[in-house]
Amino acid sequence: LVPAYPTEGTVSVHVRHGDNTDPETHPVGTWPLVTEAFYRAAIDLIAGDRPVLVFSDNSDWVEEFMDFGRPVVVIPSGPMRPPEYLDARAYARSPALDWIDCIAMSRCSRHIIANSSYSSWAALLSGNPTIYPDNWTGWRSADAMPPLETVVPPYWQQVHNPVAPEHLVTACHERRVRRSAPRTPVARLRGGGLAGALERGDFLLERRDPRLERL
Repeated sequence: LVPAYPTEGTVSVHVRHGDNTDPETHPVGTWPLVTEAFYRAAIDLIAGDRPVLVFSDNSDWVEEFMDFGRPVVVIPSGPMRPPEYLDARAYARSPALDWIDCIAMSRCSRHIIANSSYSSWAALLSGNPTIYPDNWTGWRSADAMPPLETVVPPYWQQVHNPVAPEHLVTACHERRVRRSAPRTPVARLRGGGLAGALERGDFLLERRDPRLERL
């Protein structure tokens, strides 16, 4: 598979803005959206004078609402497959255009990824310098993933992703909840193991503490 546009010497940027914006599958505190401030800071750090290619599952939204602080090329996303966790058969029958984009991203020389295993794999396949966001998960899903610095390669660089505070719980509050609130542990992993669950967001941690309903 060879993309119809040059990728050598370029920077790939991945903006995830599809099913992760649906409050039914991704309520507040599950999977924070990566902010424009993160992307601009990351581009300033890693892009230099390299062309920037933006990949997304919602390229129309990116073109209309995102400002990266410099000219970029937004790659058209084309028809998107339905999420596998909603309709596995429809997902399997749909054209695999997302994998073509993944391969194209992997051939870029630098990477700025979202909090997504999809762009993480593109960067890992590449082996090239990569910037990733902190605040990868929200309070609902924080226990489902080990600390990022134990998962990502040592040559990747973390940049702050200033998400809305309602996605996060302070460590002090978290300790109080763990002592006082019964909860159901993580996991309804329906397929694809932890990586698939992290991508889909279908493993939501259920906390039964009314104080957290106000966050």
